[in-house]
Amino acid sequence: MRWLDYKIGQRVIALDPRGEVSRCINKEFGTVIGYGPGDATVAVQFDRFVRGHDCCNMGKYGYCWYVPRSNLSPISLKPNSTIKSLI
Repeated sequence: MRWLDYKIGQRVIALDPRGEVSRCINKEFGTVIGYGPGDATVAVQFDRFVRGHDCCNMGKYGYCWYVPRSNLSPISLKPNSTIKSLI
């Protein structure tokens, strides 16, 4: 799945079977809030505090990470309309 295949507002889960990203976000649910530099990462705001950052003021501080797209899996294919309306 390419990074543009993830839509803002879409719900995702971060999966890390090979230990490539922080344990803080492994198996955590979140919402796509934007895209990272280049085409390798997706900005995700997680449902729980994950000791992250705010993805350049796109989300809530401490709840966000730029996640490699290879470590994300969609849990819904439709963007969350509530989140999309806030953007």
